[in-house]
Amino acid sequence: MLGRTLREVSVALKQGQITPTELCQRCLSLIKKTKFLNAYITVSEEVALKQAEESEKRYKKGHSLGDLDGIPIAVKDNFSTSGIETTCASNMLKGYVPPYNATVVQKLLDQGALLMGKTNLDEFAMG
Repeated sequence: MLGRTLREVSVALKQGQITPTELCQRCLSLIKKTKFLNAYITVSEEVALKQAEESEKRYKKGHSLGDLDGIPIAVKDNFSTSGIETTCASNMLKGYVPPYNATVVQKLLDQGALLMGKTNLDEFAMG
């Protein structure tokens, strides 16, 4: 599944070829195996697994939220994510946990996307 297009994975989820939880676990496994790349500043494993479980329940009831339901995503660490540290890759913001989601993040979550974590960037995306 990890080498497929978003459309192919979405269809596979809808047809029950893979569950959101299985897909999430595969992605988390790959993130752990490639930790040396420093691609992620924060991995939100518990959040993603909970979201996958909720997505799976919707699929079982036949109430998918759309093409992004159960699809793993990551966002740059300069987008606010409620309850998840947002540092903009700067020590100045270390420990900052926003009380809200950025609009783009909220729109993705409203469609059932699974937030795997926050990806690395130049400090404050100034590179």
